[in-house]
Amino acid sequence: MSRHTPGPWSVGNTDPLLFGVKRGNGMAPIGFVYGPSFPERSALGSEALANARLIAAAPDLLEALQMIYSETADYIRLNNLGGMDNQCMKLSRAAIAKATGEGA
Repeated sequence: MSRHTPGPWSVGNTDPLLFGVKRGNGMAPIGFVYGPSFPERSALGSEALANARLIAAAPDLLEALQMIYSETADYIRLNNLGGMDNQCMKLSRAAIAKATGEGA
């Protein structure tokens, strides 16, 4: 598994939009998403804010997908259902590998 900064990550109200890990009263930065000031006032700013929120959710999304994949795979194996090569399982494996660098 990759060694990313553990979540939860948050989005800060800065210009550019900061995402990072809360530390005390502040935030330790992980990265920035560039867009206009006052993102809620323009389509481009709203998109930048949505991108920052999606990135901030990444650790939680990865953890959830890994759990779902593992439990589904166990269920398929225990019940002799086959189906590990269905599209949902393939997409899940590919997304996990992309996030963890295991497929790179």
